Amino acid sequence: MPIRAEQTALEHIDGYGDRAGRVTVLEQFAVDETADIPLRLHVETRFTDARADSMRARWANGSAKAISDANLEFYHDRFPGLVESKTLELIDDRDRNVLTLNENYTMPLDAFGKAGIPAKLTTRAYIVQNVLPARQSSPRMQPLALPTDLANDQTIELRVKDRVLTPLDDLDARAEAMTFSRKTTALPDGLRVIYRLDTGTRDAVPASAAAEVYALSDQIKDNAGIEFYLEKSPHTAFAPKGIDAATWAPIKADMEKAVALTQKNEQSTNLEALALLSKASGKVPHPSAAAGLIDGLKGAILSDLRRPQAAFAALQSATAQYDGNPPVYRLWLGYELDLGTAESFVKALERTIAVQPKEIGTLDKRLIQLALQKIVALAPEKREAARESLCMTLDKGGWQQDPRTDFGNSMLGCAIAAHSVRGNIVEARSGLAKDPPTEALLTMAIDRRHQALWPDIDRIGGDRFRRSLEREAARAAAVSAATPKDYAAMTYRMQTLRALGRFQEALDAGKALASDTAQIEIVGTDAFWLVNEYASNLSALGRGDAAIAALDGVLALGLDRYPELVSFAINRAEIVVQAGRFDAGLASVTELDTRHASGLSDYGRMWVWTTKSCALRALGRVAEAEAVEANIAKTPQNNWSAATEAAACRNDGGAIADLIKLRLGDSEARHGALALLITFDTQTSQTAFQKRLRDALAAAIARPDVQQAFAKYGRAVRYAGTTQGWNEF
Repeated sequence: MPIRAEQTALEHIDGYGDRAGRVTVLEQFAVDETADIPLRLHVETRFTDARADSMRARWANGSAKAISDANLEFYHDRFPGLVESKTLELIDDRDRNVLTLNENYTMPLDAFGKAGIPAKLTTRAYIVQNVLPARQSSPRMQPLALPTDLANDQTIELRVKDRVLTPLDDLDARAEAMTFSRKTTALPDGLRVIYRLDTGTRDAVPASAAAEVYALSDQIKDNAGIEFYLEKSPHTAFAPKGIDAATWAPIKADMEKAVALTQKNEQSTNLEALALLSKASGKVPHPSAAAGLIDGLKGAILSDLRRPQAAFAALQSATAQYDGNPPVYRLWLGYELDLGTAESFVKALERTIAVQPKEIGTLDKRLIQLALQKIVALAPEKREAARESLCMTLDKGGWQQDPRTDFGNSMLGCAIAAHSVRGNIVEARSGLAKDPPTEALLTMAIDRRHQALWPDIDRIGGDRFRRSLEREAARAAAVSAATPKDYAAMTYRMQTLRALGRFQEALDAGKALASDTAQIEIVGTDAFWLVNEYASNLSALGRGDAAIAALDGVLALGLDRYPELVSFAINRAEIVVQAGRFDAGLASVTELDTRHASGLSDYGRMWVWTTKSCALRALGRVAEAEAVEANIAKTPQNNWSAATEAAACRNDGGAIADLIKLRLGDSEARHGALALLITFDTQTSQTAFQKRLRDALAAAIARPDVQQAFAKYGRAVRYAGTTQGWNEF
């Protein structure tokens, strides 16, 4: 409709505010740090009048699943690992024009720990955020437009079992006709915080009044998000678990004041808290549970103050005396890994399992990877025992077993072998009943150290372990389906399919993730390994050029930016040489050995030298190859497989035989040598170059002296799978 000559804007509709409606949100958090489901969240969002009409239209134009997925993604930012426990519910009261959405979520224990929720739980009154204009950097010259007729309420109830939460200060602020408030009420087991924002009916203010609006906007921004430090909140019980009332009474006031001071997260208050704890420590016997409780809090504060050695000592003292503080054990494990030894870390794990078994399930796999790296650095006589102890401890704690991950699978297999070697046959047989990984079964089937288990293993592997492979593939598929964006889970699934010879199925499963180049760089290492697995399946099908192209897509990110890509550059060079492109392969490994030498591990460097010597011999440059082989011969223990392959490249049967016998005599290297006794029933595509090397290896294995050595340490086994997961030399 045209606007009349004397009219300059649309007419304001009187009475709209009466029908604009409200949005009211209720978030109810229930936290029990000791439960299997430590966090539950119920969200009820109520829309009235025009706001209900808008939401009803959104529902009609979209889908319940789209809304549900969007809501879950919203909460994932603060609570990674949160899952929907009930389907999104819509209640539509047309008579009163009220629409209500009910959401229900839970967070399992491992995700709760990994996300650090005990250390910091963040609530956010999102319904009052981003409503008012944000402050602009330059002075306002024009009138400032305002949202009108918005009335938003949000109530956040945080109930935490056995914790006392400190109430927040109330707020009551105004700018022009707009009002904002925050009111806090203490509950028996937590807090209720109510936020209200009403924008009024005025749609603009003059530039001179903008500062007042900006001030209110800033205040809302600063106070809508609240961080609760649960671990630092005092327990509700009169005396903490394991400490008698008579011991607790003299130190209660000092402890509660110290805890309150730490919640301010300031250096001065932390130092004041330490002084109070030292005072409390003088009032209790030593050693005692109370002294351990005090030292645990000291350790946490010293950690915040970045005094690692003092924190470590306090945490060691705390965990030796007091069992009842789970976060202290989690912190202690981190310090044992950083400042302790591999053996002390394993002992810390054993202690934690004994008194806080649920904490083991929350350990991140990166922590265990670092522990394994620390074990590798031990002297040979200590290394194997430390690894066995780590595996048995993690298996006892059920680490990464429900659902079972690739890493958890390997720890189970390692634990069974460790029990077997140590003569714990009952425990080893108990592990066999858990459907361990096929690789572990096969490893024990070929090794005489596990002869006591051979009857059990032979029953399981009567079909050459095909059923074991199929079960493992099904388990990996289930894990991957539950976490479709998890690159490590998909890599594990693809590996189980490659082990069965189902190469194209593996490619189909991993194609979407392997093709998402932007996400690959964001995810990093786990994504890089998925692409490597993708390339391995292409190679298995004889599609070497496609495998090289897949690896090139990752290597294009740059070895200088991502030094871990050196492993994939080595794999690429090997594929190039296996395809008979010796000049190109030689150029690749020469660049690695010069420009990127600092990024090579001793193990990786041996593969570079082996690939280089193989390429040089294929090109007839024997003298240069011999110079490289002299380096390989100096440290074959750095990579026995690479040293053996280098001997196969020069068709040196005597050298291959000698290396095999050396490996068999070394308890750590024996596993790789015994694997040469496995007959793999499912074959991958092989180039002429690969066939020539395998013929040289087979001839050396057939020698009587090698067969005699094999008979001393193991036995031959037929296997329904491929060489996936096994070194071929």
